[in-house]
Amino acid sequence: MESYLSGRSPDGEPSPSKESPPFSAFVEPTEPSAPAVDETVQTLHDEPGGPKVEVVSVEGRVTRVLVHLENGKILNLHCEY
Repeated sequence: MESYLSGRSPDGEPSPSKESPPFSAFVEPTEPSAPAVDETVQTLHDEPGGPKVEVVSVEGRVTRVLVHLENGKILNLHCEY
């Protein structure tokens, strides 16, 4: 019977002979849409060297939180009530 630990490295890392495939996103990135007519955008935080945080509201209710990251990407958090 073969040992359960055969083929494992002592530090618990997988053996270096097998390379994992590169990460690929499940969905394609989309361009951020412009706010609709009834949406209001309020900037909560904007400092040099840090992320910019905006809140998008419709009729006083927050619908999205936008975080503009330093690498140019935007984290778009949809809020559902």
